[in-house]
Amino acid sequence: MNYLQLSQWAAEEVNQRPMALTTVSQVQLTDPFERRVVRAVQAAYRDIVQLSRHWRFFNIRGELLKIKEGRVEYTLPEIQSIDWSSLYLTRDGTASRWPVRKQEYAIWQVREQASTSSKGVPLELIRTPNPDAWLVWPAPSQDFSLNGNAQIKPGDLTLNPDTPCWDSDFHDIVALLAVVRLEGRVATKDEVVSELNTKTARQAFLSRWDPFCRQYLPEFLSAPTLF
Repeated sequence: MNYLQLSQWAAEEVNQRPMALTTVSQVQLTDPFERRVVRAVQAAYRDIVQLSRHWRFFNIRGELLKIKEGRVEYTLPEIQSIDWSSLYLTRDGTASRWPVRKQEYAIWQVREQASTSSKGVPLELIRTPNPDAWLVWPAPSQDFSLNGNAQIKPGDLTLNPDTPCWDSDFHDIVALLAVVRLEGRVATKDEVVSELNTKTARQAFLSRWDPFCRQYLPEFLSAPTLF
C-alpha cells in the first residue's frame, strides 16, 4: 500500500464510511479531517522507523554499486553506513573476487595531487565530506560490481506513491497505528463509544505489531512499546 492508499484506509476506518481521498498533499487538501489523517499516517511511519536502529529492513546485502570503466565519482543517497569488511568487487565473465578497503578522503586528496591518474582494479572506496558522494580508486579499467552489506536511510512518506521501506505484507501497520492515534482524538457525543473505538483500534494494531517485530527485529530484542 502506498501513502495515499494508507491514508484512504485510515480515513475510512475512523470515519466509518467511504471516502474519496485523492492526494496526500497538504497544499491541495482543504478538509481538516483529511489533513489530520494524512499527517497521522506520516507520523506513524516516522515513529516506527525511528523506534529502533536494529530493524532488519534497514539492512541490504548484495550489489551496492555498478562501477563503470573510467568513472571515479558516484552518488549513493540511500546509503547510511557500510560494513567495510564485507566489500568486494566482481566482474562479469569471471568468478574472481577482489576485496575492497576503506580509504580516508584526506589521504585520497594528497595522493591525487602528488601522482598522475592511473587505471586498474578500484580496490579503495572513499566517502567524501558530502555523505551521499563516493569515490573509487584507482579509476576503473573495466566495469565492476561493488558488493557487500550496508544500512540504508529509510525514505519518508511525502508523495502519493511512496511506500514503507519494508515488505508489503506489513504496510498496513502504518495505517493501523495512525487509526489508534486518530481514534484517541476523535470526539463523539458518547464517551463510551469513543473509548471502545480506541480500544478496538489498539487491539487491531497490536495483533499486527508483534508479528511485525518478530519479523524485523533480532531475536534478542523484544517488541518496543509505542503507547
